[in-house]
Amino acid sequence: MRLIATLAMLLPAVAHAHGGEGVDPWSVVAGFAIAAAAAIYALALGKRAPLPARSAAAFTIGLAALVTALVSPLGHAAVDSFALHMVQHELLMIVAPPLLIVGRPFTAIAAVLPRAWVRLAAWPLRTPPIAAWALHGLALWVWHVPRLFDAGRQSDAVHALQHACFFFTAMLFWWTVFRRVRAGTAALYVLTTFIHMGAIAALITFAPSPIYAGAEIEQQQLGGLIMWVPAGYALVMAGLLAFNRLLEPQP
Repeated sequence: MRLIATLAMLLPAVAHAHGGEGVDPWSVVAGFAIAAAAAIYALALGKRAPLPARSAAAFTIGLAALVTALVSPLGHAAVDSFALHMVQHELLMIVAPPLLIVGRPFTAIAAVLPRAWVRLAAWPLRTPPIAAWALHGLALWVWHVPRLFDAGRQSDAVHALQHACFFFTAMLFWWTVFRRVRAGTAALYVLTTFIHMGAIAALITFAPSPIYAGAEIEQQQLGGLIMWVPAGYALVMAGLLAFNRLLEPQP
């Protein structure tokens, strides 16, 4: 709990520092949003909400992944490194969302905020499972179109939109896999996502020349491999957790 509370207090300052000489307003917004989530979770733990130590640890690591992706020096370094850019994206899609879901965020929210606010926060999760799967797949393919990907590297606002699409569609996807469908359907969703993400990674890795502006061919190949191998492995492993139904249904 102390770690989460400390994170909540320090994040806004980290976001400001990340901006350097010209403060990136989107990093500041992300920093405050993550700090708010950390504060709510810390308050829920203080009220002895039914949040097992395993859930609290997962939520903390998930927030740390978001901090690393959005308000740490990685974000600045990713501007000039295609490979680090891909690391940033995988943290937003493969690492943070499953961990945050394991952390039982709505149990924490329900312990702190009015019920109406909980219903409002949970409203997007009513998205039909097939639509959640499709939206995440669409975000992956659309934002890796060279013209749109390059636009995200040239504009802070477009980059923030790209990150929001990756993260929120990934949250919908993983919530569907963990909470809303049977094991067989979860397996199908994970397998098909693994396949089409691998297809994108293969196109990037084996392109004979750079397909993204400012990316050296070696950086592009490394970025493709990051998306293909460790991210694919993490996708399958997280899917196996869903198949075993290690996550208890939330009240």
